[in-house]
Amino acid sequence: MRQKRVDILYFGRVNAKTGVSTVLKSFVKGTAYLQNNNILLKIFDLDGEYLDSQKGNNNEIGFQPSFKSNLKRIAKKNFFISWFLVYRLYWFNAKKSLKFYLKKNRSADVMFFHDFFSCYLYLKLNLKIKQKKY
Repeated sequence: MRQKRVDILYFGRVNAKTGVSTVLKSFVKGTAYLQNNNILLKIFDLDGEYLDSQKGNNNEIGFQPSFKSNLKRIAKKNFFISWFLVYRLYWFNAKKSLKFYLKKNRSADVMFFHDFFSCYLYLKLNLKIKQKKY
C-alpha cells in the first residue's frame, strides 16, 4: 500500500510556546504511529521543514512582545496601525512559509493549513497556475 503524504503548513513557529505549536508537536511525537499506518507527515513552518530540521527559536518574527502588545492597543484606534499589524503578523508570515513550501515542489495527498491567509494564498496561486496551463 502506498504511503499517503500529509503536509501541514503553519505560518508560525512549531517551537513557539503557543497552543497550536503544542498540538503540532503532538503530531511530531506520533510520527511513528503515523508511519506504521502509511502516513508520511511533514510540517512546514517559518523555520522551514520542522521534522527534518528540529530547530527554530521561540521568538516571534519582528517585534518584542511588549512593543507588539503596545501596537495592538494603539491599533484598536488607528486603522493604519491595524492594517500594518495584520499585514506584518499574518500576511507576511503566511507568504514566507508558503514560499518555502512551494520551493520544495511537493505534491501532498492531504494538506492542512493552520490559517486562512496561507490557504487563501495557496489556492490563489494554484488557480493562476491552472489558468496558465489552459
